[in-house]
Amino acid sequence: MRRPTGLATAATLAVTCTAALGAGSAAAAGIDPDEAAPGIPANQSDPLPEFPDPARRAPNHLGDYVWLDRNRPPRTGQPSAVNRLGDYVWIDSNHNGQQDAPEPGAPEVTVTVLTAAGAEVTSTTTDAYGTYQAGELPDGDYQVCVALKNLPPVVAEHMPGPPHAGQDTADSDADPATGCTEPVRLGPEHREDRTLDIGLGRDYVWVDKPKGRHLPR
Repeated sequence: MRRPTGLATAATLAVTCTAALGAGSAAAAGIDPDEAAPGIPANQSDPLPEFPDPARRAPNHLGDYVWLDRNRPPRTGQPSAVNRLGDYVWIDSNHNGQQDAPEPGAPEVTVTVLTAAGAEVTSTTTDAYGTYQAGELPDGDYQVCVALKNLPPVVAEHMPGPPHAGQDTADSDADPATGCTEPVRLGPEHREDRTLDIGLGRDYVWVDKPKGRHLPR
């Protein structure tokens, strides 16, 4: 094989051959052991040593040439997943399942991310503005849930309003009975979903009195 030009020699690669070479060693063949296996420099930027003079190689040998291809880009492995979802939990004062002004966000609400089969993947907490985000999720189907029996004091005894009551970016998506959204699929065609909002409010029961007063249930 013709040796390519412009490539460094990779020495100290041990090659074992079984052949009828007799009982002679490298020394017996007239090869300096230090030259027979020159060391690779510790610093990869340093030039690699050249193989000993071909004229000093022992006769009756097998093999050819191994080199370091420094022009080949290193392998970096599979890229990490970039899927993520979110994004808002708010105090739904009129309990209509829609984000109306001036209804504020609900802070310190724990949001749990589950697979479609119900296995917990991760959890996070809404910030001071009621927003949340979960990222680095592998491709798959996910739903987000709030624990209705373990809500912070600001929304204690609240429950989600009617789901899908308006535009997807400004309505509540959680089932009032479970506190969970419907599963969404994340993958190559849909890496991010920032529409999983949950409005928490109090339902009301009307009391038949002259002034039509209503009381929270």
